[in-house]
Amino acid sequence: MSSITNLPPRQDPGLSKRREKRGFLKTALFVLLFVILISIVFIVYILFKFDGMLGKTSLPSPDVSIGEPALKPNETITSKPTAILILGLDTRKETGSLNTDVIMVASFRPDGKYAALVSIPRDTYMKPEGYRARKANAFYSVAMRGDKEKANDVVKKIFGDYLDIKVDYILKIDFKTF
Repeated sequence: MSSITNLPPRQDPGLSKRREKRGFLKTALFVLLFVILISIVFIVYILFKFDGMLGKTSLPSPDVSIGEPALKPNETITSKPTAILILGLDTRKETGSLNTDVIMVASFRPDGKYAALVSIPRDTYMKPEGYRARKANAFYSVAMRGDKEKANDVVKKIFGDYLDIKVDYILKIDFKTF
């Protein structure tokens, strides 16, 4: 009987594995919570930085009042405004397309006091006189398939008529230029 009392106590063989698993889960949970906490702190930091930046960039300059109209009543324009049509072209040979991904019109008053920049979404549905209705980004392609010498004038007229202004110049930017 003395040999029975000297035996080591019986242990559950799965007990150590369960303890290891619990230890791993606790460590994994701690790491996950730590990563989440760091992410929240980083996001809050970025939001505060962005808010501060936004406040600085949105302040009006001292000589410009907010809401001032471009022309005052009974004011005559003594100098002619200049409008530039800006086209961002996708003219890669491998795709064979001539579509415009960016369509913008910049207008400047020569006296240097006023400027405007208008972006025309490329999916804007347009029906210019003398052309079939289609998306705005297709008209450069249509003009280039016609008389290439007059294509720039055609595109300037189409977008000038759309905005009810005279477009003086055209600036084309493709992937190579970009």
